[in-house]
Amino acid sequence: MLDGLDEIDWSDLEHAYGPADDVPGDLRGLLAEKAGERNKAWNRLVNNLHHQDTPEPAAIEAVPFLIELAGSPSVQDRARILVLLADLASGGEHGGYLTDGYPVLPPEPDDPLDALHARVAEGRGVFVALLDDRAAAVRAAAALVLGFLPERAEETAPAVRARLAKEKDAAARASELLALGLLDLALRSEGDRPLFERELSAAPSGSLPAFAAATALAWTVRPLPQAARDALLAAIGAPPKAAGFPWHRGDLRTFAVRVLGGAAHAQRDVALLRHLLDAADGGARRNIAAGLISTTFAGRGRDAEGYPRPGTDLDDAAREVLKLLHERRLVDTVADVLLEHGFAPSSPELERSTGLVAPGPLDRPIEGAPAWLRLRRVLDGRAPEDAWLDDVKRTLSCEDVIALVRDAGAGAYRLYKPWPSTQLPRSVAGERDRRLALLLVRTLEATCDVAAVTTYADELRAAPERTQRERAVAALALARLLPPGATIDDRFDRLIMSAMADPYHEDGRAIVATFPLERRERLILPWPLVTYTEGDQIMPMRGWHHVDLAPTPAVIDKVIEAVQSESGGPPPPDHAIRALAAAGPSIAPRLRELAAAGGPRAEIFAKALAEIEARSAR
Repeated sequence: MLDGLDEIDWSDLEHAYGPADDVPGDLRGLLAEKAGERNKAWNRLVNNLHHQDTPEPAAIEAVPFLIELAGSPSVQDRARILVLLADLASGGEHGGYLTDGYPVLPPEPDDPLDALHARVAEGRGVFVALLDDRAAAVRAAAALVLGFLPERAEETAPAVRARLAKEKDAAARASELLALGLLDLALRSEGDRPLFERELSAAPSGSLPAFAAATALAWTVRPLPQAARDALLAAIGAPPKAAGFPWHRGDLRTFAVRVLGGAAHAQRDVALLRHLLDAADGGARRNIAAGLISTTFAGRGRDAEGYPRPGTDLDDAAREVLKLLHERRLVDTVADVLLEHGFAPSSPELERSTGLVAPGPLDRPIEGAPAWLRLRRVLDGRAPEDAWLDDVKRTLSCEDVIALVRDAGAGAYRLYKPWPSTQLPRSVAGERDRRLALLLVRTLEATCDVAAVTTYADELRAAPERTQRERAVAALALARLLPPGATIDDRFDRLIMSAMADPYHEDGRAIVATFPLERRERLILPWPLVTYTEGDQIMPMRGWHHVDLAPTPAVIDKVIEAVQSESGGPPPPDHAIRALAAAGPSIAPRLRELAAAGGPRAEIFAKALAEIEARSAR
């Protein structure tokens, strides 16, 4: 057996752990007389070629030998080899195609999974012959493989049908019924409906053949016959005993959920989908939830610019579906499906935009569109800021705008993220957040006077739980509204520190620069000097943005310690040099000593010293 196994250059093929040169030994290990040796070889083979249900590149070359082993009566454990072949033919795990079968599509020339499927299909003659094997487990597993070769349905369905006519074993009979159901599904045929109905009627209630007949009817007949529906619902509550059954690893409860979910989706049966949602788990639950969304909201999509639609078009029944998804914590699981149907793909946004919770200030319509959508369009560059500010001045009071700023500052609708949400580098994401803050600042400026914003800032002083974004917006707006030459009262220093934080630091820095040195030191000294890396760049954070504004002995000591210890990450050279040079000639002797002492950061001290000397020379 296994002729030609050594003619393949297995070391040139890859499996999950590298070169596949151990595959021949494991294939031969399946011929061992001792079960323990066979099991060890089998476990290694599956782990290498089908790692975590993912076919590895070397699997395609192993398939012909697996088919040979499965077709040889002298080989033990043939049933599990056939189940592996069914999984490989399905691109990983056949359970993923129990809703509506493996798709019959033109193969893609360069698709490795299509090539793998075709290689398994080459063994269909062996699988058909095994339908008459003496071992019932082998017959059942052979039927499983045939069920996932739908492109050969015209050729193989008659053989499965013929075997069914004489099959006595309950598990093998159930497997053959399921295979025939999938093959009929591929052929779009209800020709075996009478056979399935007879089986469902004659088989003992709750048995494997009854379950299989009901499943075959659910795949092939529309509308779903009531008897099949009842049998599958019963299987969810009390699945048939299925030890050793090859389909879906014996998990017939989830099997029934998947099949009923597919039928309910096809029939737009919202009530059944809702019932199944609580019965499902894992991937099956996601499929049911996705089917519930696409059934309930068929035809609904995003607006012309790709944004989610406000929920003004929803009736109570539709809101109940969304409420159910939210209560079951499924919104993030089906975010892509929600987005496709015009909904915000996160729980807080979904609740607000669809009216599941009381509306907030951002939900208020402004010239025909909710404020959150108007703001998002401005931030995305799809609408002019001036039009937004003009409409706000015309329609909202200062009190209304403060409430809107509070809502946006708290993170409602995640306006600080682009639409649709994507993973951005930290610096780019921060710039988006800063743009939101500045837009909110200008919105306050457009509608409120300095007295109103001062009152708002005092309110924030007494509410430390409010977000940094909101506190920063208030501080920046107050600074802009003050008359020329005036500075913000020091009772608002905590708000100013929020404006000094990333990503608003440039705007906060401009405020701090207007203060006396003593106040600047008081604001800057508490900030840690830390950095992060983005690619090969050292990105400054927090105190590094401001230390040059207060070159006092205490601040300079902190800078030198940060440069030497790197406790907050590698120091940003430009920021460190600027801060040290700002101290002037008085620090020159110390810098000269530090530069002469050497070390990995001596260059920073040398460059700061050179900058001081150059300024003195000028």
